Amino acid sequence: TYVPYADAIASATTTWANPTNSLPVTWSVTAEQALAISGLEIKWIHSLITETLAQDPRPAHERGKDGRSGQEWNMRLGGLDVFWQVTAGNATVTRVAPVLKPESAEHQY
Repeated sequence: TYVPYADAIASATTTWANPTNSLPVTWSVTAEQALAISGLEIKWIHSLITETLAQDPRPAHERGKDGRSGQEWNMRLGGLDVFWQVTAGNATVTRVAPVLKPESAEHQY
């Protein structure tokens, strides 16, 4: 069996492996502003987050459908906690926040 989008035989067909469609990704104004003040290299991290969300990193049973009203997903990526929603087939980055470093287990007195 050939996988048409990966193999060199353009006329080959398959029924079990289809290329995944990218999920369109947009950013809320709040998320854009938080990224701008995060102190991280904005262009690089923006691209990393956008490209990762375009692959729809939600659990397999959630892919290809919209989330419930108000449902928000999150992940840690590139030093940020990233939150997003999926509505009308579009992922929207709702907010980002720098990862908080845990306090040291050793206390100085």
